[in-house]
Amino acid sequence: MLSLKSYKWDRLEPGRRYCVTVRFYDENEDIYSNFSLPQCATIPAIFSPDPLISGILCSFVIIIVFCIFLLIVTGFICLRRRLLPSVLLRACTSHQQ
Repeated sequence: MLSLKSYKWDRLEPGRRYCVTVRFYDENEDIYSNFSLPQCATIPAIFSPDPLISGILCSFVIIIVFCIFLLIVTGFICLRRRLLPSVLLRACTSHQQ
């Protein structure tokens, strides 16, 4: 009877899931066993990217909303008809008479 060999993986990346299956081989009979059920392990991540992605997305939305607000306030996007200043109104009405 021979002892089981072991294998050690190096350079596992954080935040990844690794699964292993095993199958036995009999050299005398040249027979393989069925694969075992997968045994999985997850290497913890150094940091979760979710807060970073959420922060970038929220910042992007705030910047877009602020830019649209500035375009509306400065008059580049006219959502309502702006009245002429009173000086121009008097000049237009006196010119028409």
